[in-house]
Amino acid sequence: MIIYGVAKVTLRVGDRKVDSEIFITPDLNGLIISIDWLAKQGKFVWDFRNQRIKFEDEGWMQLFKEDENAYVQRLYVAEDTVLPPSQQTEVPVRVNHRTRRDEARVSMIENNEVPSLRHVYSARSLIPAKFSGIKVPLLNADKRSQVIRKGTELGLLHEAQVIDEVTEVTEEVEK
Repeated sequence: MIIYGVAKVTLRVGDRKVDSEIFITPDLNGLIISIDWLAKQGKFVWDFRNQRIKFEDEGWMQLFKEDENAYVQRLYVAEDTVLPPSQQTEVPVRVNHRTRRDEARVSMIENNEVPSLRHVYSARSLIPAKFSGIKVPLLNADKRSQVIRKGTELGLLHEAQVIDEVTEVTEEVEK
């Protein structure tokens, strides 16, 4: 997992305020609370059946459950890449995910103008079922070279359905 940095923030849990260090990563877009953090909070009781937690002498707090259908995956540039003028370049990208257990899925990104660069466009691309090790074509239609920075968002991914998988291509030649 790539860590961009650490943010020191005050988290609120019910009426409790806790100074915490939050690791920033492009790989996840949620918050994972570690066992170390929980241990620092003192005694607490989990009630999984009723989806709630109680810290020491405080009242019960309901746990928030994410709506699985509301999750949106995004495509990000994986490393700084030089885009030569007036040509297409294969750019390494990565797909964000919430947890290590998320499964990659085949998806598609639509044509878009890259908002942070002038005259740079992404092509409609099929994204394989993986989170990294992917390349997508970007067109630099400008007359000068440009650099697209690591972490630049290229857009939302739309789930794609694999209808038929081609395993071998043969070519028949008529004589």
